[in-house]
Amino acid sequence: MADRLEPTGFWSYSTIDDRAAGNRLSRLRVRLADELQLLVGRTKVQIFQDIAAIPHGAEWEQAINAAIGASSFMIPIVTPGFLQSEWCCREVLQFRKREIELGRSDLIFPFLYIDTGDVGPDRDDECFSPEVFHLLRSRQHADFCDLRYHDVEGPDVSRRLGALAKSVRGALGRSQPVVKPAPEADPPPASTPALAASPAPGTVIRDVPNGPELVLVPAGTFTMGVPPGEEDREGVPQQFRWSSPQKRVTIAQPFWLGRYPVTRGQFAAFIADEGLTMPDEAYTYEPDAKGEWTYDLRKKRGWRNPGFEQTDDHPVVCVSHADAEAYVKWLSRITRQTYRLPSEAEWEYACRAGTTTARFWGDGREEAVRCAKVADRSLMARMKASFDPERYFDGDSGHPFTAPVGSVRPNPFGLYDMLGNVWEWTADCWNDHLKDIPLDGSATTTGGSGLRALRGGSWYNRPRNVRAGNRDGYSTGYRDTYTGFRVARTLFSP
Repeated sequence: MADRLEPTGFWSYSTIDDRAAGNRLSRLRVRLADELQLLVGRTKVQIFQDIAAIPHGAEWEQAINAAIGASSFMIPIVTPGFLQSEWCCREVLQFRKREIELGRSDLIFPFLYIDTGDVGPDRDDECFSPEVFHLLRSRQHADFCDLRYHDVEGPDVSRRLGALAKSVRGALGRSQPVVKPAPEADPPPASTPALAASPAPGTVIRDVPNGPELVLVPAGTFTMGVPPGEEDREGVPQQFRWSSPQKRVTIAQPFWLGRYPVTRGQFAAFIADEGLTMPDEAYTYEPDAKGEWTYDLRKKRGWRNPGFEQTDDHPVVCVSHADAEAYVKWLSRITRQTYRLPSEAEWEYACRAGTTTARFWGDGREEAVRCAKVADRSLMARMKASFDPERYFDGDSGHPFTAPVGSVRPNPFGLYDMLGNVWEWTADCWNDHLKDIPLDGSATTTGGSGLRALRGGSWYNRPRNVRAGNRDGYSTGYRDTYTGFRVARTLFSP
């Protein structure tokens, strides 16, 4: 059992709210400290509040940072004004980093002073940071809305503050919160502190209305690469066996991953906002002048016109690795979050979602058309070809090319289209083996000769290519009708 944490807290609040309430929030801090002092006994309770603790002339931001770094718990006074404040949101995120350093996820105690039920986390004028909003919503809170007009020294307020103080004391005495492991995923190794994701794994958020939905992927450990016998069974030629040796990889922290691949509509918002003009040529697979299906570089082809019909709900295609990187940089700028492409390890971990088979639904191909947009009989009919089980999956999705994202079943992590629909760019430099893959889940940054790794297979690929462990690599400037991407986002941005 670890030593009890010191009863040193941080009172995060909006000074505008405090002034409007006649310094009532400041007096509540003093009352909570008194209630906590009764429970802990001789150890001195300190709850930092800027107006009370920072002397005149001191460097304010430096003092705030030092106080957060020394605190064992945080009491954010949640009001609409608090959620609109950049400084308040920064304090929460900074303390969350402190909480992670302590190996904890139970030291933030939201204090609801005014109802926030009507706050729109996606509206910039109502919420500075959707991440903070969802973090606070995920924690057990103290509801003070019904008591905000009661006497601060009265018995009702004392009882409510006493209950909060008891919760704080209980958390300070725990060595680590109880965490349930992610479904079907391996637990973290004993040397890694087990952290409860905040919010819970599987939570879905969207930072901006025209941006991608995100799913929180839990931390865990998995075996990356394909097991012996899989490539033989799938008929993979020797020259394309790039998914070994197997490695045990640990994803130490939860991370956000796109619920779907980035759609054409979402990419269009980026193009319009940045005022970009994209090249009007790409590699496409379509009939030539003789009616024969060929893969070739064609003019007047690109993400708006890939050679087949799409709507804004289809995954964007004909985008290069450089295009994908530009998109995540734009998204980071407009959301003030850290967006990026996932590493290969993160992608495979999320795709497998705790499973060890070739595909998240199993080793077989029978379920494919219900779980992935793959090369099936709809593509076969469009190409006027005969059925070949090594070329097509047996089934008919009704979509010969891409399909609207989310048209198939999700995997156990709640992610759609991880296999099929489009190949997805990752952050890794391409290597034709897994010998040097980082074991911490980060991206490979060496090798590749200008190539980047892709995952997932597409609407065109034969069954052997649509597997969780299958890999490929393209040039960073390559654009074709098979390739798109999905975004990742760091859980708590600096």
